[in-house]
Amino acid sequence: MNSAGPKPRVVADSSGELFLLGGSNQAAELFSPAGYQRLVPIPRWRALMARRAAFFDQHGIPWRLVIAPEKLSVYGTDLLPGLVDGPATAPGESFIEHIGADHADHIVYPRVQLREAARQMRVYPRTDSHWSSAGAFVAFQAAMRSAGIAFDAAGAFRAYARRMTSTWKRMAPKWSANGMRPMAAARRLTLRQLRHTTPWYGRA
Repeated sequence: MNSAGPKPRVVADSSGELFLLGGSNQAAELFSPAGYQRLVPIPRWRALMARRAAFFDQHGIPWRLVIAPEKLSVYGTDLLPGLVDGPATAPGESFIEHIGADHADHIVYPRVQLREAARQMRVYPRTDSHWSSAGAFVAFQAAMRSAGIAFDAAGAFRAYARRMTSTWKRMAPKWSANGMRPMAAARRLTLRQLRHTTPWYGRA
């Protein structure tokens, strides 16, 4: 970790995108291989993974562990050289290497899918470190595909779009009273997400 001066809990890139660096999970330090091994109780996690796998195998239950990528590993990769000394490793990749290597077929780490989706939609909000509904939907599709479960992604997202449009219409008078005009932008966003979210998997 680059140690020149105290690290803020939140940092913004040149476009105004906010990223969580500190706080209780010390997000930025997890990108340093040494920091990851220092902060994460690897033996305890290995034991937990082994018990989990044994339970599911004993009962014949197929399972998947979905690892949500840190926002920095999807949007903020240009910031990492200033935050980490040496090569940065995404925390999810470190988890698979140090903890989940024996269970790699059961782990879903949708970083690649989210980075691809991020070119076309907001998979993480600009001011939040947790993925958006669209980002969660991309990860859900990856999990369904990994598990070999047939899933009508286009139909599910159309249903989601209908529900969200209904919510926006219901809230429009309140928003308008506060000087907000979200309806047209929200409708465009929904249609754009529908076009760009579903083609990667179609029917998983």
